[in-house]
Amino acid sequence: YYAAAEKWHPRTGMALLDKIITRAASEKEYGHLIKAQIFRSSMMAQLSPDSFDIEVARMERAEATATEPVLKAVYATVLGKLYRENCQYANKGDYEAKYRACFARALQDKDRLAHTQARVYEPLVVRGGYASVFDDDLLHVIGFEAGAYAELCDYYAAHANRHAACIMAGWAVTNNYNKVGPSANRAKQLQQIDSLIAVYQDIEEAGDLAIRRFELMKGDSRFTEADRMTYIDNALAKWGAWKGMNKLRNERAELIAPTFTISLAQETMRPATARMVRINALRNIKQLTLNVYRLKNTYYKASKGYTVAEEPQTLKKYVAGKPVQVIRRRYYGQPAYKTLTDTATIAPLPLGVYLVEAVTDTKGVKPQYAERHVTDMMVLVQNETAQATRLVAVSATTGQPVTFNILGDGQL
Repeated sequence: YYAAAEKWHPRTGMALLDKIITRAASEKEYGHLIKAQIFRSSMMAQLSPDSFDIEVARMERAEATATEPVLKAVYATVLGKLYRENCQYANKGDYEAKYRACFARALQDKDRLAHTQARVYEPLVVRGGYASVFDDDLLHVIGFEAGAYAELCDYYAAHANRHAACIMAGWAVTNNYNKVGPSANRAKQLQQIDSLIAVYQDIEEAGDLAIRRFELMKGDSRFTEADRMTYIDNALAKWGAWKGMNKLRNERAELIAPTFTISLAQETMRPATARMVRINALRNIKQLTLNVYRLKNTYYKASKGYTVAEEPQTLKKYVAGKPVQVIRRRYYGQPAYKTLTDTATIAPLPLGVYLVEAVTDTKGVKPQYAERHVTDMMVLVQNETAQATRLVAVSATTGQPVTFNILGDGQL
C-alpha cells in the first residue's frame, strides 16, 4: 500500500486497503482495521474532495454496527477528529457540535477504557512519551485526542493516580491559553501552574509543569536571564529524573551558548576618521579580538563583487601580511548567561580595502568578518533627463571633482 500511495496509484492502493480491511475485520485486528479505513477515506478525499460526507457516513455505520464498547469508542474518536479537522472549512457550527458529541460518546465508559491496553489498537495507536504514566491505558489516548484534560485529571485523581492527574492538569491549563496574548492572561496561567506545582511537587511528573512554566517565562519580559537560569537549575535539582527534563537542559545550554555579533554600520570610512564597531549579543566569551587586515591590490581584479558574507575565505587570501590594527576586549567575571553589548574603535586608516576579523578565545565560535573601504571619494548622482543620469566623483574632503575609470564589466 505505501508503495502505491507514494507513486499515487489510487486504484491499486484502495484495492490493497480493501484486502487489509477484510482480513483485519475477520481476525479482529482492530488497530489494522481502523488504520486502513482511515487511509482509504483519506485517499478518497484526495480523489474527490466532495466525498467527505460519504466517508464520514461510512465511519458512522462502522461505529453503529460495532458490538464491542471499546471499538465503538475508538470509532467515535476517529469521527470526532474528522469533524474537528474539517469544521474550519464548512458547516462550522454543525461540525463543532458533532465532534463534541463524538468525543462525549467515546469517553462514556472511562473505566472500561482505563482497563484496556492501548497496544491492543496498534498500529492505529502509537505509544507516546506519557504512556507509562498512564499505565499504557487507552483512556489517556482518547482523552488527549478529545482534549478532555480537565475531565481526565479529575478521573485519575479520583482513582489514586496522581502521576496521571498531574500531567492532565498541566495540559488543562495550557489548553485554556493556547494563544497567550495579554500579559494578564500570562500572569494568570503562571499562577495556575504554580498552584499545581505546589500540589504535585513531591512527584517527578511536576517536572512537566516546570517545563510549562519555563515556556511562559521565556515570553515574559518581566523575567531576566538570571531568573530563567535560576529557575532551570532549581527545577533540575528537584525533578531532574523526569523524562522530559532534557528540554530544560537544552534551554540551559542555549542560555549560556557563546555568541556575539559585530556591526560597523557603513561600508566606507574616510581616511582621517575613526570608526566605531558595535559588539552586540555577546555572551559567555572571555576575550574578543578584532584584527584589521589590509587587502592586497590583486583583490580588486579577483574579487568579482564577492561579499564577505559569501566568500570570507576568498578575502583571507588577499590579506597583506599581519594585521594593521589589533583591538582586544576582555569580559572576565561575567555570568555565563549574561548578554552584553560593547563598542570598540578602529583608528583612522590609510586609503585602501580592509578586512575586519572578529575572533574569540572560545572553542566552536566561528570568526565574523566585515569588509570596509577607506576612501576619500564619493559619487554624486544627477538626473539630467528621464533617460540620462550624470555621475560626478568628488573628494569627500575638498568637494573637488576627481577622475576615475569604468572597467569593461561596469566596475569602477
